[in-house]
Amino acid sequence: MKRKLFLSLLLIVVLTLPALSASAAKWTYMKVIVQDARVRKGPGAYEIITSLDKGTKVISTGRANKSYYRIITPGGQIGYIFRDHVKALASADSSKIYKTTAKVNLRRKARAGSTLVKTLKAGTYVKVLSISGGWTHVKTADGKKGYVRSDLIKKVG
Repeated sequence: MKRKLFLSLLLIVVLTLPALSASAAKWTYMKVIVQDARVRKGPGAYEIITSLDKGTKVISTGRANKSYYRIITPGGQIGYIFRDHVKALASADSSKIYKTTAKVNLRRKARAGSTLVKTLKAGTYVKVLSISGGWTHVKTADGKKGYVRSDLIKKVG
């Protein structure tokens, strides 16, 4: 009887652990600390997909291996960067990371006629701060805050 109870509890833990760890995933905001830091297709001597300027902010979704982080660039590209080329700034709950589904205007206030902060390309990752009345208050990887229409972003975390 004790063995069946133990096995049942073990099965519940094994089945729910992936869901718990996925919902609690932490991503890290990082800053590039060298000029022309190369972002590669894979962790190591893979093809270079872009270079980033010193000071560029990226989101790390975790370590790929001892030497590389898997990152999302401000333009939405996913790649790998050498660990010594970035510095951790803060962590973020991945459930608050969204992606623009189209070209989006980031506005100072939650209304269509409000001052334009900047235009975001389709595929740009943003952190959601709050959602209200069809508008979402967001923060971009480069630190800009503003409002976007809620129907033009989707959850990725």
